[in-house]
Amino acid sequence: MAEAAYFKIDLKDFGLKKDASWFVEPLSDIHFGHNNCDKEAYLQAVLRIAQQPNRSTWFNGDMIDNIPPGDFRYGHAESVDPEMPEDVDQEDAFATFSKPIFDKHAKTGVKCFGALLGNHEFARGYYSDKKFKKQFCQPYGIRMLGHLAWIWLDFYHNKKFLNTLKIWTTHGSYGGFQTGGEVNALQRLPAKYDADIFCVGHSHNKNITISAIQYIEREKAKFKLMERTQVQANLGTFLKTSILGHSNYPEKKGMYSRVSKIGTVTFEFNPYQNKLTGHE
Repeated sequence: MAEAAYFKIDLKDFGLKKDASWFVEPLSDIHFGHNNCDKEAYLQAVLRIAQQPNRSTWFNGDMIDNIPPGDFRYGHAESVDPEMPEDVDQEDAFATFSKPIFDKHAKTGVKCFGALLGNHEFARGYYSDKKFKKQFCQPYGIRMLGHLAWIWLDFYHNKKFLNTLKIWTTHGSYGGFQTGGEVNALQRLPAKYDADIFCVGHSHNKNITISAIQYIEREKAKFKLMERTQVQANLGTFLKTSILGHSNYPEKKGMYSRVSKIGTVTFEFNPYQNKLTGHE
């Protein structure tokens, strides 16, 4: 299911000048319920997003691990967090740790753009789209973004339009071992979709590629060559690759080619100057 979400952001409402930047820091592949989940790193990211007025987020899937202790595929019992062995416990942990973001969103309406399903949400066929919306979105007043979404942001200052930022995102399904293949897959997306920012998760990697496209505009019978920045990004994770004494399902699947990059990426957009960049 593809979704589209629209948000209007007036910089003056947040005490910002018209030439201020807005930051977007998505949260992906958290995996509450696994012993390797770095809950401290996640909480630090949540507080950073909640406390900075010009910083927004969305949840890009795999918020919970949702693999039961008896799952014969991975021998998962020894790696389940004993404090949250069941999906309902993991849902509660997600709600508790993410509460600062939800509280700010209730006041501003633009702190969180919504939540996507990841493969761990629909693992075992447990979360239908309807149930995911009921469990992860409606209680917190955020948008259900399905499996693929466009996020359209219109920026204003004192009710005067400045610029638009378009984001395309999915949880992702890249399963290759090499980062180069992942970057190649990301760079093919603009051939199919129109956006300024393209995002995927799933592989627990974190990287940003900044590129540009050229186009022309015509005004008063004259042509002007223009350039538009595009950013492709893999959004990182909060699931550590290995911890001594605990199994991890990537280990069982032979995913040894790289170490997961803990944390997030951040997109910075200056709507007045029409400047876009990304930060790891």
